[in-house]
Amino acid sequence: MSDITTQSSRYIQNKVCHVFTYGGKHSWDRGKGRAHASRTVSFSRVIIQIHAPVDRSYFTRTQSLAHMGLRNLDVHLFESSSELYFEPRTFSSMHDVDQCACFRSREAGQMATPSPQECSKFTAAVPSLATISENDLSNHLLEPSLCKKLRSISHSQSIMVIEQQDNDYKCLQVSEWLTWGRALLIFLGVWLLVIFLAVWPLYKAGHTQEPDAATAQRLARAFHDLELLKRQNAELRSLFTGINIGDPSLRQEQKDALYQDLQDKLRRAEDLLERSQDINKQSTVEVGEGPSERYERLRRRISDNVQELWYFVSVEMNKMHKQVLDTSPDLATKLTRILEEGVEHKRSLLVDLQSLAEVDGFAAWREQEANELSDLVQRRLEYLQNPADCSQARKLTCNLNKGCGYGCQLHHVVYCLMVAYGTQRTLILKSKGWRYHKTGWEEVFFPLSNTCTDPNGDSHSHWPGKTDTQVVDLPIIDSLSPRPPYLPLAVPADLAPRLTRLHGDPIVWWVGQLLKYLLRPQEATSNMLRDAGEGMQEKNSNSKNQLVHVRRTDKVGTEAAFHQLEEYMLAVDEYFDQLEMKSGPVDQRRIFLASDDPKVLAEAKTKYTNYEVIGDPIIAKSAAVHTRYSDVSLNGIIIDIHFLSLSDYLVCTFSSQVCRVAYELMQTMYPDAADRFRSLDDIYYYGGQSAHNRVAVLPHESQDARDMNLEVGDLVGVAGNHWDGFSKGKNLRTNRIGLYPSFKVVEKVEAVETHYEVLSRYLKNELSVMGEVDGFSAWRENEAIKLSDLIQRRLKFLQNPPRCDKAKKLVCSLNKKCGYGCQIHHLAYCMIIAYGTEHTLILDSKEWSYHKGGWEEVFQPLSNNCTDKGAANFTLWPGIDGKDQNLLLPFVDYLKSPPPYLPLSVPEDLVPRLLKFHGFPFIWWIGQILKYLLQPQETTQKLIQEAANKLGFRKPIVGVHIRRTDKINREADFHSVEEYMQPVEEFYNTLEMRGKTKRIYLATDDPEVFKEIKIKYPKYEVIGSPEMVKYTTLESRYSDESLSGILLDIHFLSRSDYIVCTFSSQVGRLAYEIMQAYNVDASESYFSLDDVYYYGGQTHHYYEAVYPHKSNGDGEIDLNVDDVLNINKHYFNGSSHVKNIRTGKEGLVPSFKIQEKTESVLFPTYPEVFLALD
Repeated sequence: MSDITTQSSRYIQNKVCHVFTYGGKHSWDRGKGRAHASRTVSFSRVIIQIHAPVDRSYFTRTQSLAHMGLRNLDVHLFESSSELYFEPRTFSSMHDVDQCACFRSREAGQMATPSPQECSKFTAAVPSLATISENDLSNHLLEPSLCKKLRSISHSQSIMVIEQQDNDYKCLQVSEWLTWGRALLIFLGVWLLVIFLAVWPLYKAGHTQEPDAATAQRLARAFHDLELLKRQNAELRSLFTGINIGDPSLRQEQKDALYQDLQDKLRRAEDLLERSQDINKQSTVEVGEGPSERYERLRRRISDNVQELWYFVSVEMNKMHKQVLDTSPDLATKLTRILEEGVEHKRSLLVDLQSLAEVDGFAAWREQEANELSDLVQRRLEYLQNPADCSQARKLTCNLNKGCGYGCQLHHVVYCLMVAYGTQRTLILKSKGWRYHKTGWEEVFFPLSNTCTDPNGDSHSHWPGKTDTQVVDLPIIDSLSPRPPYLPLAVPADLAPRLTRLHGDPIVWWVGQLLKYLLRPQEATSNMLRDAGEGMQEKNSNSKNQLVHVRRTDKVGTEAAFHQLEEYMLAVDEYFDQLEMKSGPVDQRRIFLASDDPKVLAEAKTKYTNYEVIGDPIIAKSAAVHTRYSDVSLNGIIIDIHFLSLSDYLVCTFSSQVCRVAYELMQTMYPDAADRFRSLDDIYYYGGQSAHNRVAVLPHESQDARDMNLEVGDLVGVAGNHWDGFSKGKNLRTNRIGLYPSFKVVEKVEAVETHYEVLSRYLKNELSVMGEVDGFSAWRENEAIKLSDLIQRRLKFLQNPPRCDKAKKLVCSLNKKCGYGCQIHHLAYCMIIAYGTEHTLILDSKEWSYHKGGWEEVFQPLSNNCTDKGAANFTLWPGIDGKDQNLLLPFVDYLKSPPPYLPLSVPEDLVPRLLKFHGFPFIWWIGQILKYLLQPQETTQKLIQEAANKLGFRKPIVGVHIRRTDKINREADFHSVEEYMQPVEEFYNTLEMRGKTKRIYLATDDPEVFKEIKIKYPKYEVIGSPEMVKYTTLESRYSDESLSGILLDIHFLSRSDYIVCTFSSQVGRLAYEIMQAYNVDASESYFSLDDVYYYGGQTHHYYEAVYPHKSNGDGEIDLNVDDVLNINKHYFNGSSHVKNIRTGKEGLVPSFKIQEKTESVLFPTYPEVFLALD
């Protein structure tokens, strides 16, 4: 019995279609006159060919059907004709076809068997089809009786199943694609799958000696959450036990008391339910790759600009209101109404932006990224401050007793720790006799080190000392000379890219992390904070907090202006108004008020009765000048700063050190709390900071004498924000001081190399020099030339057989439907297979999408004597019974029976020699293949030479390939210009030790990138061809002009000293591969912003462990020496994500503990007489 199953459309017109089923293997029984099919696949693939004018709604319904899950349905519509209806395009992508048939149709019910000649022509045009006999054709035709049955259900809304039984066909009809029965089966299948997925980890864990860490962690969390929910359930039950308000024996006052008790218990029940929901959310969060830097910066910029716009509008409208109040009361009333409605609009916009950050899917990523960065910094500080041998450690001493207040002294210690981090010295804090606590820092907070507090050493010096000076004394920042680059507002260069993406003000986050390390409370301090918070927490169960710091006494009139309480509370009101717009009414508006004036507390409670005002007048009194330096005052200010930093929002004056410390510490409580403040005077600053610069992103033309002009890219030294839409600063290009619109500039993040980065660059430079002076550089160069010559002669021998008509041939079509880089990689894959199978490669490049004249008009032909496949019969790869044949090679994506020669394999006879001088043998091997293939014709060579002369291409130079347009967010993430230029700067920082200049060759498909780099990096010489960018669009990509542009880009990128690109781009990888053919070893002359190197269609990418590793639990896995690993991703932060083939576990490992594993394969041996080197 032959079982032919088809999934048909919902609508078939009364002019009949043919149904052709393919996929799987068939055995034909000609003796019984019918076909028997033995299916070896689960599902058939179906083509429905309709030879009649068709209602367009038919096609729409068929497409909808495919979207509903019928992915294996291909439909092609044809006008009424008698032509063969197969399409090569259809079958070229179906690599599982073993047998096929040809059909023709005239009118409904009339069948005609095509001649074998017609079928042979067709199968020759479609390499993936196998020729079959005329008998097979006859046996596979659908009979006229079937067509009648098809007509009878032509208008049914159904799925057809056509079944052949005893030389007859039955048309079975299933009403609707998803019937209830089918839906029930699907539901049952999904449910069983869920059960299997849930039970399998338990089964696996029970049958292995070492359970999977991730599974164990999920199970532990699940059991913990379950236990917590059980406890909460029991508590909920107990809440309502014994409540019976309807008891007639109860008096009214007893009923009222029970009713009130019930309300309290209901409120507690709601809290428990909310907590259980939070648990459920936390248990199911999955963190992805996170947002792009551009998205995060743009989101924050929009929020800032909305606020700046409101500052401008409200100030100008209030000015107008004052001017017309007496002369035009009606206009003044209208202006008041506009202001009232305008602030509502402003709140709505800010609420929407806050909601966007909550629902855009990246909240979990922000939380995780913040935690990981914080953990990284804390571990670095712990390492720095706890050297193995204190007597040998390099130290930096810092005296805590700077003559200023508590906040100022904290900032002094932070500055000391910054310099210690930057110079990689252990900080020794001298705190005995501290004016706030005579016995020293260590009785209030944990010591800065557990192993090294001794300030003595073999050599001693004042700042800056020398590199080998063991102990250096650091003065206060005001008298520091020379000033190191590590001072605020600089952040470590290796953290800057991640911080710029995560946080709105990276320097504040960085200072917050240093304070987090410094202010770890001793037990007595921790108890004091807990006791102070218990009362506050009881009052704070159902309300949002805003914390206010009002500074008065000695500061007012000397360091800061006086601000009325009403000014503070205006910002408080605005915060709560915006909060209620987002979340609904707040049960109780509450502020924590910290001040050095006890009268302010009484004033606030009197004037703002709708607020609950929390504060301690005793602490306020202790902050007076005559009692400030005492234990009571110290405890008070520690409490104030602690609770200020825990607030939802902070209103204060940034002229106050206490306010700025609280704001800095606040950053350790949230992923990004950069906008959770309102300062009544200054913008954020750090005492003793280096220049605070911003960059103009929009031009500005001065409107009066107070303004100054701006051009895009101008650096502006910031003096302050007037909170009216304008800021004051100095244009460093024109040296003009004046006002400018605040929204036209953005913060410039100052990234500075710490000792770690400088040492890394120094080591790279020294290793480079060692490679030049070790005495083997000439041998390496000679060996590279010899091996290259060997491969080029082998390829020439292979491609030029003595007799083309007798040669084994492999036909490769160049017209793969993809871009230039993809097509070249396809051709290289064909060449590798030809080399491995000893076939001469025949390139079919007619009607090449990039040049209709074919490959040979751009590059040299692959052979001088054998370019035509001739009249020989060709068999689809891999051929029949392993016999030597002429083969048609499909694309690597559809390659059956893949040979061992596929990437990333290297010929076994080359590997021992390659490993001696090259860091990545496969890259060298593919580079040699490309060297042979891409030999330019005279016209192409002339094009390259003329471009080189015009551009002034010369070394040293870094090639930068920035891919944008159609690839972004489809095949690759967006990366800013700054991300590309950071490794460029690093490359030149290394070269600058030898006095080199800076130059880049820029290749991009976005013309705006040329302008952006020239503006932002004026010290660089940028060469490239911006006029060619217009030919990279999708509309003009496949043209001679586009081909010329991409040829030049790849040529100059590959001839650069260093490449910065994204390896998700075929062009980036292609340039890197070609680079190997023109350098001894350029395997490390690149920086990829996303992927590790890979080759499309590669079999695997193995690494091997060269050092053992014991997991520390943070997503890491164990390694034994020689473990084979499948690489998933390099994170370029010292870690790689791999799968250990031995253990089957996936996770992170230190990148330095693994290395590339070269896969060597035994390729054919070529005639030695021809290949002799001498």
